[in-house]
Amino acid sequence: MTSRKSGSIGEFASWTRQVVRNASAARGVPKHWMEKASRSAPPVKAESLVKLLNAKNIRLLRLIGNERPDSMTTLARRSGRKPSNLSRTLKRMARAGLVDFVKGQGRRRFPRLLASRLRLEIDFSAEERR
Repeated sequence: MTSRKSGSIGEFASWTRQVVRNASAARGVPKHWMEKASRSAPPVKAESLVKLLNAKNIRLLRLIGNERPDSMTTLARRSGRKPSNLSRTLKRMARAGLVDFVKGQGRRRFPRLLASRLRLEIDFSAEERR
């Protein structure tokens, strides 16, 4: 079984510099790295993710990725959603690690995709955590 380590590009660069200075720093560290958001998102249950990724929300994610709206107001208008509904959905997406919020001018903030693709992988041999 292959071990993987998740980390941001910055963490990977820092680790690489450390290994260049001292090769023993690489001992015990998985050889495969996976990029993650700068803030680590808690694990999301597969059922929750499937519910979150309904057709309406996938259209919303595509809208964010393709049009890169510069405010929540613009996104609400373009998506046809009420701002309160949109905000609640985006917060759930942020907790799942799908989007992050970027600060704009003043109090403005707007979502950005953290990834352009998502692959759901389920380990059937793992113990179920409750």
